[in-house]
Amino acid sequence: MKNIGILGSGKIAIDLLLKISKQKDYKCLVMGGRRLGTDGSLIANQLGVPFTDKGITGLLEYKDNLDVVIDATNAIDHIEHWKILKENNLSVIDMTPSDVGKNYIPYLSKIDSSSICNLNMVSCGGQTSIPYLQKMVNVIDDCKYIEVVSSISSKSAGMGTRINLDQYITNTEKAISRYTGVENVKVLLVVNPAEPPVFMKTSISIMRNKVSDFIINKLADEVEHQMKTYIPGFDIVVRPQWIDTNRLMTTIKVEGAGDYLPKYAGNLDIINSAAIFAIKDLLK
Repeated sequence: MKNIGILGSGKIAIDLLLKISKQKDYKCLVMGGRRLGTDGSLIANQLGVPFTDKGITGLLEYKDNLDVVIDATNAIDHIEHWKILKENNLSVIDMTPSDVGKNYIPYLSKIDSSSICNLNMVSCGGQTSIPYLQKMVNVIDDCKYIEVVSSISSKSAGMGTRINLDQYITNTEKAISRYTGVENVKVLLVVNPAEPPVFMKTSISIMRNKVSDFIINKLADEVEHQMKTYIPGFDIVVRPQWIDTNRLMTTIKVEGAGDYLPKYAGNLDIINSAAIFAIKDLLK
């Protein structure tokens, strides 16, 4: 049995706690937050998981029995957290858009588990778009521009998401460039207050010369099939189509599993599902 520590007690942390509780080979050994009486502390107690309100200081009391830590706080705090965790020989899966560690995308990233590592989960927009973009750019020569616009419900954007908006944009753009080799990248995030809440959708635009529709639709099918292996609610709702002679558009919808977060919060569910994949990859 591998032991995991969760740093943070907000929406993402709680959903991760519930996802980990369903795994037979992994368990959450401790959750570290800042306040008692929060939903995170109450749910941790219900699941028999020790909760500390001393944050990373309290979490380190369990360090000798931890195999990995998940940082579900914010990008600014993660910088200091990583310094402390590294000094204590603990690998971390970073849920924040800090861009401190190595970007991790399921199936696309390799992990060196022989040393202490920092795996950065990029962002929800990055997790949604990069698998599709890398496949497309591999067969589409001379890609000049990539644009990724994600729309999420205001109710699924917690305080951490709002604090990290600037880092979200920058980190996602950098990660897309790293995985595709395209330097001209634009990322936008729309936080929609509509009622009922909207489901997470990401629209992707690629500028290049036109290629075979058969090829791009085959690649889209491959991406959708692979993504569904760890995030079943991943659906390409607008198939790749040419808006004009050199602009390819696609829209992806992500529905969450509903473990703790509402199903419309696919933006949080996809990054958490990718983190569970990373845990299995790192601790195999």
